Amino acid sequence: MKNKIINYSGLYGDAQRRWLPDFVHCEPLEARSQLHNWQIESHIHTDLWQIFCLEDGEAKIMSAHHTWQTQGMTLVIIPPNTLHRIEFVAGLSGILPTVSSAYWDILMQTAP
Repeated sequence: MKNKIINYSGLYGDAQRRWLPDFVHCEPLEARSQLHNWQIESHIHTDLWQIFCLEDGEAKIMSAHHTWQTQGMTLVIIPPNTLHRIEFVAGLSGILPTVSSAYWDILMQTAP
């Protein structure tokens, strides 16, 4: 991983801003990835959980201590304050739900 680490309180590439406590966002994986040439540089999100739901395609997901090479249907959950970098192979498909930490905690309290 590169030495420069960006800390996002919002979504990757968006202007720095704090989200409401009950923030939930979902977008196709290819939407933001394609804008960044399929390369998501090393960064963290201070208050966001991200759930990468790959339906088809390939990705290399790297954290500070692990690297996962994925292909096909894959689910990867990135908790807040986790350094991560992703290299997607063009043409992948999937969705990326993002949930604020405060709302995640509420969801987990009510889950059986």
